[in-house]
Amino acid sequence: GNTPLMRAAYNGDTDCVRLLLQIDGIDVNHANNNGDTALMQAVWNGHFECVRVLLKSGADFNHASNNGSTALIWAAGEGHVECVRLLLEKGANPNHANIHGATALRWAVDNDYANIVRILLEYGADPKHKDNKGTTALIWAARKGQLECVRLLLESGADFNHANNKGTTALIWAAGEGQLECVRLLLEKGANPNHANIHGATALRWAVDNDYADIVRILLEYGADPKHKDNKGISVIVRSSVAINTTRRVFSEFFWQKEMVREICFDANELCKYLTANQILEKLLTSNLFSRMLNPWRQQFLGPIEELFVTVFNFDDLKKLKGIKDFLDSFDNTTLIYAAAKNRMDAVEMLLHEGVDLHHRNIAGDSAIDLAAKMGHMEVCLRLLKECHQRAPYVQAALLAAANGHADLLAQLYAAYSWLLESSKSD
Repeated sequence: GNTPLMRAAYNGDTDCVRLLLQIDGIDVNHANNNGDTALMQAVWNGHFECVRVLLKSGADFNHASNNGSTALIWAAGEGHVECVRLLLEKGANPNHANIHGATALRWAVDNDYANIVRILLEYGADPKHKDNKGTTALIWAARKGQLECVRLLLESGADFNHANNKGTTALIWAAGEGQLECVRLLLEKGANPNHANIHGATALRWAVDNDYADIVRILLEYGADPKHKDNKGISVIVRSSVAINTTRRVFSEFFWQKEMVREICFDANELCKYLTANQILEKLLTSNLFSRMLNPWRQQFLGPIEELFVTVFNFDDLKKLKGIKDFLDSFDNTTLIYAAAKNRMDAVEMLLHEGVDLHHRNIAGDSAIDLAAKMGHMEVCLRLLKECHQRAPYVQAALLAAANGHADLLAQLYAAYSWLLESSKSD
């Protein structure tokens, strides 16, 4: 049972502790039925002065109770900073583990005592220590969203890709619990976004199942594989198709961004709910996405004139192009705008010969010259400018070439039209 010394220590009665310690034969390390000593009772309640007196009188700072807990473990778990510091200064073992394999570091992390985590790490606490289930302090910190603890552990060498006995990593836990900033930090440090646990579930799968759209987005940005299948053969994409709308939209946007044709076609109805005209226009002009789709799927996104433009250019049918040279699609694209964007010099020459309007602009405000300059289509851009008798398009072409990193085109423009240099200086 508890001795008078233990009760005095528990209550923080320093004078009584001092008095009792003067009695001959008193055992400062006597343990009760749970294996707790007076030192542990004092530490539990953060009675620093009692702790100091007991240590001075020979209290065993590494004594462990029946469940393997030491005074340091208790102090760390209860957030008593000064007691932790004093015990460490006296030589307490920072890596002692209780019967569950949990150390003082794990207890401090579990309760988000970042200041204690910092001190323990300074005194040699092992950031890679695993408990009986293979779980590290980092996994616990990430699971609970304790960002400062996660940062401290990573800075001290914690293994961000370590998996517990069930194959779960810190990233998987953070993703599954919705801890966005911890997910971001782990990914920045290099955590594997495609590690799977023993059931084949990845961090992305956990985020999808819990509808954490922001986490799904950042995992995809860092290379998480939406096609990964779990042990039952179910892919993350399939699970996302029945997810709540916010998560499903993130996947739809990702498919669109990466031009994943099969997935876009499968999700066309969902995509069409929120894609803007400018987003579709950009893909139409700057990619070959729609030329890779079969007609029924293209029709979900494009009107009949846009689809006609795609078909004509796909089959290099310049004769048919001549017949539709004056057509405008629903985005106000002319055939010349489309030819310039697709870098089709043959079509550009034919359309210029037919007298198609050089300066017409689509709904995004771009002319054929603008698009050629933006996309770095040097030969087409220079050819179009030869037909231009206004200074403004030349200046605009130079600005667009510079803004989009086309140094070679910019150099050619300056070489061909030296007055542009004077214009840029005056601007």
